[in-house]
Amino acid sequence: MNVATAAIVAFGVSHVLIQDAQFPTVPDYDVDKYCTLVASSIGPRSEMIYGGCFDQEQLSYDSLKRIWSNVPVQTRRYCDNVAQFGGGGSYMILRGCIDMEENAATQNQRRQFRR
Repeated sequence: MNVATAAIVAFGVSHVLIQDAQFPTVPDYDVDKYCTLVASSIGPRSEMIYGGCFDQEQLSYDSLKRIWSNVPVQTRRYCDNVAQFGGGGSYMILRGCIDMEENAATQNQRRQFRR
């Protein structure tokens, strides 16, 4: 391996380590607070809505733990801001945002402006 290749590899590894250090784990959201807010949004707290919200948040969190290290840090930051919009935070919104960003990136690679 020549010096230039070694430098590129070292940069790539350090870049990944820096990204992970900046946003190493799935954010910590207060699921009880968020689901209580959702379940109480149109009146007294609905236990059905709360339970469904809580279960969806758990499923989303579990799936995020599996994929988090593969999500680009820029997407992590952007989607964390989206998921926390309005206060609190939602793992379901975070996961949905990441999925949509990844799908848009794939579609954008195929886009060509035609004249």
